[in-house]
Amino acid sequence: MDTDEYEWSPRPPNMRERVIAALLVAALVIAGASSYAGWRLFGDYDKAVAAGITILGVIVFTRLMPTAWRR
Repeated sequence: MDTDEYEWSPRPPNMRERVIAALLVAALVIAGASSYAGWRLFGDYDKAVAAGITILGVIVFTRLMPTAWRR
């Protein structure tokens, strides 16, 4: 796939948005792994924390992150 086939709308993600996305993904991976592996990092709330981070991530990605359109 050639990157020239896509254009960002309204602009490419800036550094702040990339850091927010990376932190959300890291938090989701940690919460999911804790729930799956039984680490109990969040006590009895592992699944609830993972679900909350997932919902927060969906909201952030659909509202704040720029999108790429195919030309």
